[in-house]
Amino acid sequence: MSILTTTRPKKRTPIDPVGTKHGGTKPVLPANTTEAIQQFQDQLYSLSVFAWLRWPDGIKCIHCGAEDPGFLSTRQIWKCRDPRCRKQFSARRDTLLEDSPILIGDWLAVLWMVANQRGGVSSYDLKELLGVTQKTGWLMLRRIRMAVQYLHETGTPMPKRARTEAERFARLTAHVLLVSNEQLAEEEAAVDAGKPLSNPFARRGADRTGLRSMTDAA
Repeated sequence: MSILTTTRPKKRTPIDPVGTKHGGTKPVLPANTTEAIQQFQDQLYSLSVFAWLRWPDGIKCIHCGAEDPGFLSTRQIWKCRDPRCRKQFSARRDTLLEDSPILIGDWLAVLWMVANQRGGVSSYDLKELLGVTQKTGWLMLRRIRMAVQYLHETGTPMPKRARTEAERFARLTAHVLLVSNEQLAEEEAAVDAGKPLSNPFARRGADRTGLRSMTDAA
């Protein structure tokens, strides 16, 4: 299966949601926001992008670390082949998406916009562009902000600046996927208890992550 046709001809790479067969094959990423919104409507393509960003060297069982898990296409999850484990897991497991009913494609589209929109992105933008409710958009942006704040406070800086939109998207997405669901829950509890939800990148006006304007507009 190939990714959706875009307005700009380009070389295609077959989607490999299993990932491990080719050592973490990199999918062809969108070139701009319009393409991102369109292509991330394909949930299998979105899963392949998400899996590659989480496991760039090939998917491993999150329970035992075994390589080459089997992909259950009907449920879009993996099952460990190690006879001592044989457990199932999803790409969402232990990430900021774990408890979210929102489609992976919508999450990736939001992360793309946060990483690339010069003027920032608001929950109202997400409502108009993705068709989610304003409240849902606000909650998505809030979780991304909490993940970035947690990483900043625990001494995990954002990687060096990227030049293309695809590189900026991949950098931000891989960065926030470092935060486990448990860690995010701790940060969320602290914020709900009154801890300020600041933007650690606010002083970097030229960083172009979109995070400064996201803080103000969400």
